Amino acid sequence: MATRFVFIILFTAFSANPSLASVSNSENLIKATFSNNFEKLKSKKEFEILSASISGDTLVILISASGHADSDRSYSLVFGREWMESYPVRIRSILLMGDSLKDDASLYFEERKYFDLRPLKYEYKKAYRIEYGKIGFGFPEHPLLYEFDDR
Repeated sequence: MATRFVFIILFTAFSANPSLASVSNSENLIKATFSNNFEKLKSKKEFEILSASISGDTLVILISASGHADSDRSYSLVFGREWMESYPVRIRSILLMGDSLKDDASLYFEERKYFDLRPLKYEYKKAYRIEYGKIGFGFPEHPLLYEFDDR
């Protein structure tokens, strides 16, 4: 039996995830963003993250929810603006799902979404003035470690 969550996530753990998926089409990437009002963010719909992994600069998330399996759903990956100093540094993250789903909760669907992590890398490079690094972030039961080296 799957547990459903309304996600407002302030998660700080991290780990490497060996199951990486490849992304061949950059048109499907959803750009990660940052918010100065991170604490006030809430998802408008309930959903469950079944799996999450990182492949290069792309976060791959398998999501399940109830409703029509239409293409009107919108997702956002949002990071807070404050780095939590540790090694590796950590940052708070939240996955938001818009309210565009139709109200038929009798249908169950799963879909894979791809998020561009390059804005996260850019903010890290700007803050730490270094071309490589590790950033811990994630979701309950899906901690992640984003590593990059642009030297």
